[in-house]
Amino acid sequence: MAGADRTRTDGLPELATAYADACREANDRLRRCVDYLRRGLRSEAIHLAEAHPALLDVVAALDIPNVDDWEQICAMYGLSRPARLMIDAAQELNEAYAAEQPLQTLFAQNRLLALARGPLYQRLEVIRELAAADPGTSCWQEDQETFERARLVELPSEIAAAMRSGSTTLIDRLTVEITQQKWRVAIPPDISDRAADASWNLHAQEAVAQLRVLVPEIRSALQAGSYPKCKELLVKWRKLTTEFKVQPPQELEDEVLPLQQWVSDQSRLHKIHAAFEQACASLRSVMDVQAPISTIKSHYRAVREFDESMPESLQRDYRALIKKLEWNERFEQYGMYALVGVVILVIVVGAAVVAWSVLHSGNR
Repeated sequence: MAGADRTRTDGLPELATAYADACREANDRLRRCVDYLRRGLRSEAIHLAEAHPALLDVVAALDIPNVDDWEQICAMYGLSRPARLMIDAAQELNEAYAAEQPLQTLFAQNRLLALARGPLYQRLEVIRELAAADPGTSCWQEDQETFERARLVELPSEIAAAMRSGSTTLIDRLTVEITQQKWRVAIPPDISDRAADASWNLHAQEAVAQLRVLVPEIRSALQAGSYPKCKELLVKWRKLTTEFKVQPPQELEDEVLPLQQWVSDQSRLHKIHAAFEQACASLRSVMDVQAPISTIKSHYRAVREFDESMPESLQRDYRALIKKLEWNERFEQYGMYALVGVVILVIVVGAAVVAWSVLHSGNR
């Protein structure tokens, strides 16, 4: 095809026949692969295409650029004419490869679990991921339904086993599987109800056990009079009782009652002390800016309303400042009095001068 001399040679018929046969075989494999793809059997189509020799490699090799010229030569010399390659089918197969590639990890997990006879719930998780990642392949949805029906048969016995062993870890996993996984098969209400009841009972038992563990710590914290520790223990206690809606046994309630009362009393005292500290800070603030003496005294009275001793430094600074401000007020008053005296004196002198002037004017 590349040369200028296209004279028929002895080996040309055999070459034409081999090329035509190769094109026909490639198209046969492409048809079978496309048939698999149409039926949603992508993995089977790819498996067939990868059989030796690899189908897409064969198509690429057979797809010569000047096939029209070759067909003319075959017609001119009466040679076997090749069928046109199914390039569209090859493109569809190539797209199937691209869609299959991201799923290889899930395929490997699925094969490994199948070979190892892994737990059904683990295999079901992988099948669900495959069904979600590859919605165009119907077999995954079918497998998911099959696995789910088998799993529903297992669940009641596993729930019972969790109850017998008291395993909150197992019941939590079963509860998540039942309530949070996307099931294609409807879950019977008795299974979901049984799992919910088992979960509550086991967590309630665990909560009561943890409350009992807190009792010695509560006694120790009360004896030490540690407000932060007592408050921390009370928070833990309330979390355990409210999260699982547990009603503790009476003997445990009796143990925590003094803690609750003491923390309540201490919280009230802490709030009062915080308000006292705020009042002291406010007094210090108005003293720093030398607010009017009435404002400072008002803040001082607010501090004295608390049944707590004012800091000595604040008391000392307050007295010094009040003394200073009161002296300033008296000084200002004395100055005002002096000014008034001067004014009166000026008025008197002025009046005397005027009277003297009038008197001397009359004598003249």
